[in-house]
Amino acid sequence: MAIKVVSTLGYVVLGVATARAGELPRSVGSLLALGMAVLPFGDMVGMMLGWESAWVASSALYGASLTWFGYALWTGAAERRAAPMAARRVPVAG
Repeated sequence: MAIKVVSTLGYVVLGVATARAGELPRSVGSLLALGMAVLPFGDMVGMMLGWESAWVASSALYGASLTWFGYALWTGAAERRAAPMAARRVPVAG
């Protein structure tokens, strides 16, 4: 149980930090935080209500968030977003 709580908090913090940093698309971080926040409750809801699809849906959401996060890193979305910022920097006269 403690491992679930710690990993959930860790991924939610990672998702929020990713969304706030702005290096990757904000939706990637938001989906990562949402996907991991929903994952632990998917199996509980499925057991209480007898829905196997609740566990599948929460796992699919979490998997989609990790896939999108990896795709954004793989395609270099951070470098494309950082390039205009580097062009706007003004050198300091000294």
